[in-house]
Amino acid sequence: MKQLSKKDLEHLQGMFPMNDIQAPPVGTCGTVQYVDALGDIGILWDNGSRLSIVLEAGDQIRRV
Repeated sequence: MKQLSKKDLEHLQGMFPMNDIQAPPVGTCGTVQYVDALGDIGILWDNGSRLSIVLEAGDQIRRV
């Protein structure tokens, strides 16, 4: 699978803006479960949600 350039990704995000209603609230902690071959980070959030972080899509996390 070919990875999109930053320019192409920003173009697509501009065409299809969205707010991720599944995203946990800012400040929610979680435990990393895996990192897949694409670099996506699977997290078990403390609120019970399981949702991956996609850094290439602009998701942000920090290690605590």
